[in-house]
Amino acid sequence: MLQKCSYFLNLVRHGETTANKQKLVQGQLDYPLSDVGIQQAENLGQSVKQETFDKVYSSDLKRAYETAELVLKHNKCSHSNIITDNRIREKTFGVLEGIPITEYVRLAKEANIPPHNYVPEGGESMQELRTRIKSFMQDLSASVVGEQSNCDKLSNVLVTTHGATIRDFLAYFSSECNIVCQDPTISLKKLCPNTGITRLLVSVNQHRKIRIDKVITIFNTDHLRGNVELVTEEKVGNSRI
Repeated sequence: MLQKCSYFLNLVRHGETTANKQKLVQGQLDYPLSDVGIQQAENLGQSVKQETFDKVYSSDLKRAYETAELVLKHNKCSHSNIITDNRIREKTFGVLEGIPITEYVRLAKEANIPPHNYVPEGGESMQELRTRIKSFMQDLSASVVGEQSNCDKLSNVLVTTHGATIRDFLAYFSSECNIVCQDPTISLKKLCPNTGITRLLVSVNQHRKIRIDKVITIFNTDHLRGNVELVTEEKVGNSRI
C-alpha cells in the first residue's frame, strides 16, 4: 500500500499585463502580457532553465498561458505539454471587471465588506474559488502519485496562474494542509507579484490527504533583479531542490 509520496509544486503568477500597469480589475477578462510582462516571464524562464518539470499546468487565460510558454522556451530539460485548466483561472469579479482597483475598493468599503470578500453582481465568492482550487489540487495530486512508480524520485510540477488564485491556494494550504511559513516578514495573505514563484514540497499519504511539508521559497522575484540562480539547491531526502 502507498505510504507517502511527495512532489514539488511551483506556483507562478503571470507576467504583467496592460491592465496591471493601469491598475484595473482584470478578473477573467483575457488580457495578454505587456512588453514588461514578456520580459518578466523570459527572466523567470532563464532562472529555472535547468529545472526539469514533469508536469506543466496553466490557467486557460492568455496571460498565464503565455507566461508558461515563455518559461518553457528557455527550458531544455522539460518536454511536458502545457495542460490548461479553467479551475486555476483568476477569480471572477462580475460586472466590475475592467474598472480601476481604487473604485472597486471604494465600492467594497461602501458595502462595509473587506475587498477580498466583496462579491459584486456576477462575481465569485471566496468559497467558490476555494472549491475549484481544492478540486484541482486533489486531481493533480492523484495524477502525480499515480504516475510515480518510485516515491523516492520526486516529480516537479509547474503551475502558472493568477494573483487572487495563488492567495487562495495558500489560504487553502493554511487551513487544510498544515502549511507553515518560517519567514515572519512574509504574509501568506499578500498578493504575489507578477512572475513571483512559490515553491513547496507537497506530500500525499495513503488516504490521499495533502500536506505541505516544506515552504522552499515564496513570492520569489530574484529573477527580476538579475539573479538567475533562483532556487538554492538543498537536500530533501534523496532529492535535490
